[in-house]
Amino acid sequence: MPGGGGPRSNHAVMRTRLEPFWPSRRITAFDELCRWAA
Repeated sequence: MPGGGGPRSNHAVMRTRLEPFWPSRRITAFDELCRWAA
């Protein structure tokens, strides 16, 4: 697993920004989508 700057860390940043605005259901779906796309 490469550390830093990859799509996974980018996903974490996006998730942190979205979490206050999105219901947790949608955040979970976002996690699943990113896992599938990775």
